[in-house]
Amino acid sequence: MNDQVAFGEFKYLALSDYPELKDVWYGQLHHNVFCNLKHLVVERCDFLSHVLFPSNVMQVLQTLEELEVKDCDSLEAVFDVKGMKSQEILIKQSTQLKRLTLSSLPELKHIWNEDPHEIISFGNLCKVDVSMCQSLSYIFPYSLCVDLGHLEMLKIESCGVKEIVAVEETGSMEINFNFPQLKVMKLYHLTNLKSFYQGKHTLDCPSLKTLNVYRCEALRMFSFDNSDLQQPYSVEENHDMQFQQPLFCIGKVNPIIPCFSLFLNVIIH
Repeated sequence: MNDQVAFGEFKYLALSDYPELKDVWYGQLHHNVFCNLKHLVVERCDFLSHVLFPSNVMQVLQTLEELEVKDCDSLEAVFDVKGMKSQEILIKQSTQLKRLTLSSLPELKHIWNEDPHEIISFGNLCKVDVSMCQSLSYIFPYSLCVDLGHLEMLKIESCGVKEIVAVEETGSMEINFNFPQLKVMKLYHLTNLKSFYQGKHTLDCPSLKTLNVYRCEALRMFSFDNSDLQQPYSVEENHDMQFQQPLFCIGKVNPIIPCFSLFLNVIIH
């Protein structure tokens, strides 16, 4: 118990430096453990199970501002929202997380293993950087986007993502995604990426200054008007309703983007 309390003074922690935490990370933590932690690095931690933050460790997120997770071969999810829901938590919790960096996580299937709506808020996220996560099919659950008003930078590289936001059952309703503070969007080596969201939507990024897209051959980049929004859905072999919409309508893009580059995948309709 005293060893756990000692970690309460830490503001920075590299988890792999303290193998003694193996026995408590997935057990019962003292309430003062990590109470001042601001920056957590999780790299090559062999003791991790399929979830990094089980529900009993979610208290860490009350103070944590930066999270880096790298080279963890067994990890399938970062945040155990499903576990929180099973505990019937009634009051929505807020996190201080500002920067999320995920890299070289070959088995990662979900960042959040269930939609965090009404359970936990990530409204302070400013920078999201995800790379080399080949099993990841999307970045954000649909409802989480409501909380991303402070997002400034989104970088995705060499991942298996098919869309950036997971599709929601909304019928034919058009969805508006508004990221008022987003200044930088970088999409590199995303061969499966077809759209920001596989449904009728608008993407509004009025502060966008840097847009880099490289080797995203399946992604439709631009349309010159809103005519695409009037096109019907197409039914694919699996009978799911699919709708591939360009990333941006020209009229919705900041007319002055100082750093704007597209490489080898310019698809304009």
